Amino acid sequence: MSEFTDSVAKVFEPDGALCRRIEGFRRRESQAEFSLAVARALEERSSVVVEAGTGTGKTFAYLVPAILSGSKTIVSTASKTLQDQLYNKDVSRLCSALAASADVAVLKGRNNYICKQRLESFVAQGLMPERDSYSRLKKIMDYARISRVGDKNEVPGVPENDLLWPWVTSTKENCLGSKCPHFEDCFLTQARRRAQQANIVIVNHHLFLADLSLKDDTMGSILPEADLVIFDEAHKLHDIGIDYFSEILSLREVNNFIEDGRVVGKAHAPSVRWDDEFLALRNELLKLHQTLHHRLDIDFETEVEIASIEGFSEAVAEPMKGLTEALKHVAGIFLKLKDAHEELAQAADRADELLTRLNEWKAVFASPETVKTVGGTPSVLWMKLTEQNAIFSNTPLSLAESFAKSRARTKNAWVYTSATISTRRADGSADFSYFLGELGLAKDTPTYS
Repeated sequence: MSEFTDSVAKVFEPDGALCRRIEGFRRRESQAEFSLAVARALEERSSVVVEAGTGTGKTFAYLVPAILSGSKTIVSTASKTLQDQLYNKDVSRLCSALAASADVAVLKGRNNYICKQRLESFVAQGLMPERDSYSRLKKIMDYARISRVGDKNEVPGVPENDLLWPWVTSTKENCLGSKCPHFEDCFLTQARRRAQQANIVIVNHHLFLADLSLKDDTMGSILPEADLVIFDEAHKLHDIGIDYFSEILSLREVNNFIEDGRVVGKAHAPSVRWDDEFLALRNELLKLHQTLHHRLDIDFETEVEIASIEGFSEAVAEPMKGLTEALKHVAGIFLKLKDAHEELAQAADRADELLTRLNEWKAVFASPETVKTVGGTPSVLWMKLTEQNAIFSNTPLSLAESFAKSRARTKNAWVYTSATISTRRADGSADFSYFLGELGLAKDTPTYS
């Protein structure tokens, strides 16, 4: 046993720091073993899988070696409840008991932070999504003026699903990044910098997997520096991860561009008849949606494999052509205006990227039966139709290869834990083979239950 693992083991002894300093704490052998497994993984930069049932005390088990080592640690959870528990309670409680310090931060996806630039632009335009929006908008403005965090969940009286939020938060597509006049005092920028400085960063699976799959740069400068990555509620990783390693087109992306582009265009190039230009694009989008529902008779809330839809390629060819041509026209207008303002340049780039993707999917729709892989992994090409949207996805049948490749880019220790990971063999013993296979983990990865 190394000096480090020995120090971890002593914490859980009957006369250790936790029993002495935390009221009601009792030594549990399974918790001590869990913590030692994390410590060894950290030393060896290896992976470990631990099934820890309710009452095991798994958060203490994985946080003790993280705090004692002073390692850069990312803890990823599936629920906001657990994030709040870790940030507001567990880390500080353990630090007090261990007479140690740990700088802890919570990092969320960009759509959780108010965007000062978009808020200012929205207020200037005066476009309210609902008649009674102004009172709630004023609450957002007042909060943004005094807050150091800018977390939309902290704004009282404005529900999470309020129609205002898409207008005053950003997406990867409409964020101006370093070109934004508010970049230095941006809430998201500050949250990222805070996370870079912290020892322990608490995120959720969606954010982590978006970064791991290179579909977002939210943690791009944090993950390579991390010594230890812990997935709590790890049983949800596979289902969440599938989307991030899929190739997806949502018609809502085009609709969002229409909404954003119209506002940007009117603000910085008012001489253009933007309502007419975007109405033409919206009509083409509607034609495609109606083709799917009426001509192909696809019911709302239906998920169906595209190759199985009779006449699909022929039916969508014309509306896809109309949609791409309408978008190409709008993209050309923004291209001519891009030197006039940063937001016009950003809209031009966004239109061009979206047009490229639409053309790629137009080729896919022409012969859907030939699409059988994504990133080299066998896949299924399917779609879901709703009353307001259509989602097309080329989804890998397994996350294993993609997840393993992404994980191999780093040299972190990896810990996977949940109350339900294994299945049961005939003799009642725990079988982790299904979980290991789902995530592309080696068959000889250490497992504990």
